[in-house]
Amino acid sequence: MTSWTTKLEHFALTGNSQGVQEALAQGAAVNGSSKGLRTPLHHAALHGNLAIVHLLCDHNANIKVRSLIDRVYGHTYILTTLQRAGCDLNSQNRDGSTPLHLAAENNRIEAVEWLVQQGVSAQVKNHNQLTAHDCAIKRQYTDIADFLKLHTAPNMPAGVSQREQRRPTPTSATPAGGHNDQQNLPRRHAQQPTSPPQPQAPELTQDSGKRGQDNDSPHHQVSNQPQSAKTQGIERGKSVDRSRTKSVGSSGETTEKTDHGLLWLLAATDDLQGDGDGSGCFTSVDPAEEEIIEAVSNGNYATVERLLVAGVNPDTRSHMAGEKDLTLLHLASWSGHEKVVSLLLMYHADHKATTHGLSAVHWAAVGGHVGVLDIMWKKGFSIKSKTEDGLTALHLAADHGNLAAVKWLLKVGSLKSQEKLGEGSFGEVFLVRGRDSMMVVKRIDLSQMSRKHQEYAHREFQLLKSLNHPYIVAYRGGGFKGKYLHIHMEYCGGGDLSSRLKEQKTKGEAFEERQVHCWLLKLCLALKYIHGRKILHRDLKPQNIFLADTGSVKLGDFGLARVLEDSSRALTCLGSPAYMSPEVIRGEAYDAKADMWSFGCVLYEMATLQSGFPFTKVTIAGEFSQSYKTLVKSLLQQDPTKRPTASHILRTAPFLLNVMEAQLVEREQQVDELTQEVVNLTQEAEELTRQMETMSANPSYPNEKKPK
Repeated sequence: MTSWTTKLEHFALTGNSQGVQEALAQGAAVNGSSKGLRTPLHHAALHGNLAIVHLLCDHNANIKVRSLIDRVYGHTYILTTLQRAGCDLNSQNRDGSTPLHLAAENNRIEAVEWLVQQGVSAQVKNHNQLTAHDCAIKRQYTDIADFLKLHTAPNMPAGVSQREQRRPTPTSATPAGGHNDQQNLPRRHAQQPTSPPQPQAPELTQDSGKRGQDNDSPHHQVSNQPQSAKTQGIERGKSVDRSRTKSVGSSGETTEKTDHGLLWLLAATDDLQGDGDGSGCFTSVDPAEEEIIEAVSNGNYATVERLLVAGVNPDTRSHMAGEKDLTLLHLASWSGHEKVVSLLLMYHADHKATTHGLSAVHWAAVGGHVGVLDIMWKKGFSIKSKTEDGLTALHLAADHGNLAAVKWLLKVGSLKSQEKLGEGSFGEVFLVRGRDSMMVVKRIDLSQMSRKHQEYAHREFQLLKSLNHPYIVAYRGGGFKGKYLHIHMEYCGGGDLSSRLKEQKTKGEAFEERQVHCWLLKLCLALKYIHGRKILHRDLKPQNIFLADTGSVKLGDFGLARVLEDSSRALTCLGSPAYMSPEVIRGEAYDAKADMWSFGCVLYEMATLQSGFPFTKVTIAGEFSQSYKTLVKSLLQQDPTKRPTASHILRTAPFLLNVMEAQLVEREQQVDELTQEVVNLTQEAEELTRQMETMSANPSYPNEKKPK
């Protein structure tokens, strides 16, 4: 095959209609096939690409070519298009099976009904002497077996299937209580309930091939009665010759049609395209809309993006059986395609639109997709909104047995609101307000990270879980959810030290030395704690030091932290350059003393309100004590062996002794106050005891008013 012919087959297989057009324009062989004998038309039909089927048929694709395919993936609605092109619905494959056999074997009730409605004989036997009814019995598909058995009953009205007789029409009233739609919610997963009210299979007339004509809207007009039992000259219920059949041409003359090998490949599907209730009209649908509906259902992000860029309406509604009237956002939410959901929302798809009374949030709950629910919650959509029947997403998730969604909704339901605090290359940070508390949620998209950065995210998660210290930001929970890592942390209402430094600089006011001493003490205690566990922070800077509402400080953001083995040293050059130690910059091995250099940079900045980088000369002007200045200079020694450790500072810094003494006095005062409270409570208890003893000694005391 030529290169363009090969490309044509590939484009048809992948659903690239523009590529198909280009390949055909370049002279590609429309009937070229690979070793598997699949032609481009086979690929397009089997994968449900209606637009490409039309393109290939318009270029005289051979609809008679058989394909030796073991499995069938097609979409039955394309049967209508191929039937108009002259395909024989009674054609047989190599084992003698008709499309009706294959539909019955693959449990495709919609296809079975449609084929019977078009006059396909249920009496034809394959080479194993089995009818379609026999195939359904063999596979234990009782619904199809019962339908095929009932279809041959003498009292069956022509052109009307048993299932159509019991199926409610789209315009049928909802029963009192409004639960009809909820009972008929479709699902794509294991325990699939009954589908919503579906359109009946369309009858084809001689004029039905005129797509888009004589219709008042993209949806054809609905009639309440099925048309004649005859379509294209085939009378229902009569046996049809396996190899030849006669049909009525557009001019009325009878012509012979040869057995074609494509239709039988399409029977094993459950999606029958068409609208209405069997009025005989075929829906005129934009091929681009058909393509995007299929792409959304399959989670094909690239195709959805291409079509949205091309201008396809993001609020397009499906015409597929089992999905009728669902918007693209409903389909993606119900199917759990998170990236497609995000894409549609980016193109402003209407998240409030409803189908069967359910919005996109409700469809995500029906499907049980926590990832989709989380996306919508992060966007600010209400997860407590109700359907027309008063059901919330939690009701729907519970009704459909989606335990993970129920747990997530219960957890999020206890949270009142959220606010985005920041956004980075790999994730977002939210402030979540609960009934009684607040916490910070870091949401990290692992799929956007390199392997190295994924390791950093995992490391931070594991470290936070293992740390427990009053001056380190506390871990509140989290875990891995699909491609996301969620880390729930303590909320520090005072912001970070970097913001506080900017405020002081704007005011032109330095921090009080006593305040700096308090912060220094607590940061030293935090550093002593992690260094004692052989953990290096490696990114100590004002942005990673947080202020609590009480004025205390806490060390946070352990994304670049490293756990050292015994007597080992790190080599990776990581951190922020302005706070990075000389040995790290030089690419030399380093240990906890690198964190102490960064700590010195922070202390310098707290005293001067400016960065001293690159610290060629350390000079601290102002009213800070000489002992503080000496400590900062010792931390900013070029030689790491000369820098003090956190433990050494806590033991030797004279001003810290004053801070600790002041805090001890404060604690003693608190103890005295608590002691006095205990004394007062003891006295009250003794008084109550005396009263109870008096009441016990005189039983009439409570009921008797004693004279004054």
